[in-house]
Amino acid sequence: MAGRYGNKKKRLLIPTDAFTPRWDGIARFLHEIIPELTDEFDVEVIAPLFPGFEGWVDKEKRYKIIRVKSSRIRVSDYYFTRFAFSTIKRAVKKADIVWTQAIMPMGVLGILLAKHFDKPLVATIHSFEWELARDSMPRWNPLRLISPFVVRRLSRFFYNKASRIIVPDEEAKEKLIMNGIKAEIKVAHLGVDVEKFSPTKSKEAAKKKLGIPPSKKVIGYTGRIGREKDLATLYRAFLRVANEHDDVLLMVVGSGIRRIEAMFKRAPNIMFVGNTNNVKLYLDAMDIYVLPSLTETSSLSTMEAMACAIPVIVTPVGHVKHYIKEKYNGMFFPKGNYLVLSLKLLALLKNEKLMKKLGRNARETILEEYNFRKNKEKIISLLREATNG
Repeated sequence: MAGRYGNKKKRLLIPTDAFTPRWDGIARFLHEIIPELTDEFDVEVIAPLFPGFEGWVDKEKRYKIIRVKSSRIRVSDYYFTRFAFSTIKRAVKKADIVWTQAIMPMGVLGILLAKHFDKPLVATIHSFEWELARDSMPRWNPLRLISPFVVRRLSRFFYNKASRIIVPDEEAKEKLIMNGIKAEIKVAHLGVDVEKFSPTKSKEAAKKKLGIPPSKKVIGYTGRIGREKDLATLYRAFLRVANEHDDVLLMVVGSGIRRIEAMFKRAPNIMFVGNTNNVKLYLDAMDIYVLPSLTETSSLSTMEAMACAIPVIVTPVGHVKHYIKEKYNGMFFPKGNYLVLSLKLLALLKNEKLMKKLGRNARETILEEYNFRKNKEKIISLLREATNG
């Protein structure tokens, strides 16, 4: 089959530790971008089969998916994939380009084997591993002090083997350079499918569909449930809000650390959804979206909420602090400060006019600057250029 320019399609291999059916930011990014790549590349994905999803069947026909069993080793909310050396070796040998997403077992093997076989290697950085190593561990764990230094050195070692690195903004590029990454770094903003993620026609109907009384105001979060997401701050803020506002509900969509999940499952006025492949169904019912994270790069989940015209309250992390403007398309609160978060939630809940303004401007921001249909071409062109040397 011919590619866009009449030539035989190049083989693009994506070894990734994050993929469906376990939904997180990387999985959602790949879910959106890979179908767009199939016009240009023969795409092959090597991904884990996560514990609890052993009966999962991949129905995707546009590209090939090879599943590798996960080990039972778990750090924070991450399961480590077994080192499927021979499987990845065969795939890398056949590939024309390798595209990794993180420094995890799949990504590490992909990087080392791409270097061994002298294949073009592109690495997209969705988060800074050394920050995750710090913020995803309990505060009492002594490794929390040591691991960032070790992980930073490992990240430098592996990322410097890349032919090209893709990051979501200039600040991320600067941070990599400051940490000794010498590979070529290109910026390509993430984007949201604004047709799929659009304002609901009826928030009341969306709430009824989920069994939520239309009178309830819904505060929501979607994404991984990891320590670095700092959902304890959201939980404590919600408890204060619920004491002052009778008709409020907290909706948490995602999965991860069981201990944190349990905190939400046992509390009143909280709807814990868990893992889902249809996050839009739940966004439609939300009146306010909260991102309490300690570390992020771009936060695709925040962008999705904004595209749905939902007012957002966020921590000033990563690129988020550049696309959010206080009281124009969202609001900020300091990391870990549940008191300020609760006050901002109450202020929004009491001001319907401000909520509508923030939501309207949030969607305009995504339409103008973070539209997936516009930004996908940059990523595709960066991959194409890498195959041409």
